[in-house]
Amino acid sequence: MAKKIKVVLFAPIICGICAKKIKIASALTKPLLQQLLNNLFEQVPQGSAIVFDYADEQLFETKGIYERVAHMVQLAAASGEPMHCALSLPELITMLEESELGLYEHLAPEDIQQRYFAHRTDNLQAFETIHYVHAVKMHA
Repeated sequence: MAKKIKVVLFAPIICGICAKKIKIASALTKPLLQQLLNNLFEQVPQGSAIVFDYADEQLFETKGIYERVAHMVQLAAASGEPMHCALSLPELITMLEESELGLYEHLAPEDIQQRYFAHRTDNLQAFETIHYVHAVKMHA
C-alpha cells in the first residue's frame, strides 16, 4: 500500500514546479498554481493532503490595517515576485476538483483571527485577505 503524503505550502515556504523558476505560492499565476496542484497530486494515493494559504479576490483592492495588505503587494512586486493569484472560494474549489482534491477545511480571515489571534495581547492580527485551506486527494 502506498504511503499517504501531506504537503504544507505557506507563503514563506518556497516551492517550484519541476525545473521551472522557484517561486513562493502566492506569486504563481492561476494556471501555474493549477499545474502545481496537478503535478503534486497526480501520482500520490487517495487521502494525501495539502495545506496552504491563498489570497482572496479582494487582495488588490483592500489596503488593510496600517495599509499592510497594500504594502505586502507592493513589496512582492518590488522584489521581482509580484502577487498574481487572487481567488474566490468557488474558483479555488474548482481548481482543487480539477486536481482530484476535495476541500477538507477552509479558514477565512475572520476564522483565522478567532482561532489563532483572538486572545493575543500584542495586537497581532490575521491578514484581511489571506485564507487557509486543507485539501485531500479524493481518488487514487
